[in-house]
Amino acid sequence: MENLNPSFHRTTPMEFTNFSDFQKHFAFRLLTYRLEHNMSQKSMADFLGISPVTLSKIENCHMNLSFEMVFHLCETLNFTLHIIL
Repeated sequence: MENLNPSFHRTTPMEFTNFSDFQKHFAFRLLTYRLEHNMSQKSMADFLGISPVTLSKIENCHMNLSFEMVFHLCETLNFTLHIIL
């Protein structure tokens, strides 16, 4: 986790200037959750009902997330808005 950008910890909803900023923050929160729960990308992807390739793309901000995908991931992980924001 040393290589992760710590500024995402301090991001508040008011600091998101566009959806891309939100996606970066969400990707960081998703990665943090996976690492805190000692899950591999494969096991996390299986749990979320997505492919490991898709999870990798999300975590590395190489995929534009739809609102539907964000809601699906939040619902599956029991994230509330205050957790992801």
